[in-house]
Amino acid sequence: MRRIEVLAYPDVQLLDVSGPLQVFASANDFKTQAGEPAAYQAVVVAASPRIRTSAGLALETVALPTRGLEIDTLIVPGGWGVNAACETPN
Repeated sequence: MRRIEVLAYPDVQLLDVSGPLQVFASANDFKTQAGEPAAYQAVVVAASPRIRTSAGLALETVALPTRGLEIDTLIVPGGWGVNAACETPN
């Protein structure tokens, strides 16, 4: 199973998080409907357990991975908070 992580930060664009998540969820649906195992484990990661998007919706997240944990794909979405997120040391 491939691990997909979508990075979230305050004021992230909601569609840039939810769109990729839905693509991988739909791909898993197609695989399981064909009798195959799901191919992706997609998670939203962040420095805090809850992130407010630029649309005002709060997202529940999992902790940023510790060093050494392998991921297959990292998606960094856009949004007004991206510059501030780049300045955060963790």
